[in-house]
Amino acid sequence: MLKYVNFSSVVTTTTLPSRVSEVIVAAAIEQLKEIKNLRQYGLVDNVNNPGAKTYIFNTYDDLTAAYDRAELEAFKYDAANATETTKSFVEIAKGFQLSWEADHLQKLAIRAAQTKAAVREVQDREDYKIAQALIESGALTSSVSATAALSETSADPVKDIAQAKRKVRNLGYTPDMLLIEEQNLEELLSIIASNTWYETTAKAIMAGTLDKFMGLKIVSLPSSKLTHGTAVVMKSGVGGVFQLGVAQDVQIKIFDDNDTHSTKVQVYERICPAVVRPDAGAKITGW
Repeated sequence: MLKYVNFSSVVTTTTLPSRVSEVIVAAAIEQLKEIKNLRQYGLVDNVNNPGAKTYIFNTYDDLTAAYDRAELEAFKYDAANATETTKSFVEIAKGFQLSWEADHLQKLAIRAAQTKAAVREVQDREDYKIAQALIESGALTSSVSATAALSETSADPVKDIAQAKRKVRNLGYTPDMLLIEEQNLEELLSIIASNTWYETTAKAIMAGTLDKFMGLKIVSLPSSKLTHGTAVVMKSGVGGVFQLGVAQDVQIKIFDDNDTHSTKVQVYERICPAVVRPDAGAKITGW
């Protein structure tokens, strides 16, 4: 689910020597309002203690399979337990420093752009941390070896995705998202365009994007954030494969340093991406 931020409380500032303060605050809030790639698809769990070093979460223990019960036969009960897991928070930060002498009014647009870029860097790294948690070895219960790389003529992405979806469904979840590296997405679009059913996806091809494929919402990340040839079919949102513990949401601090005659801008957050239901996702390798 998407977490809405109280933007009035996430930016703190002291009095700056010019209009720089107003520009930086406005730019930061504008960027914070941008929808993030992956956080919106996960359960965002705010931890009450901002100083906590670890995040504690519970994962439902597996239940036994359903069975045929004879009439009047006593019910067999599973122990409805959950396993408690602890994971360390990671802090993501980006900062820059403004020289007072350089902050003439004509440079305010540059300061605003720098502020938005710093916030975006933190958000992008957050996506990277989530993707890293999802594809790391052993994070997901199931995996599928692709028929062939998407760049090969023998590639069969429909079969590969269908196998991954089936594995997730067999474990009791309905997958709704495909996390894919951007070059792999380009190759997937090329395969779609070369098939006779191209007409049904013509708009997606012309736009260069693909919102959904085989009933799955597409989230694409660059190769610097997601390994080329690796994709994840997963159940997202509440009850999905991952949960994002937030000890400190994105914050922007702006303050003066009189000793250096400069203003310092800090953007940071403390998060803990956790795979809480490893059987709610399947990794595709070999694309």
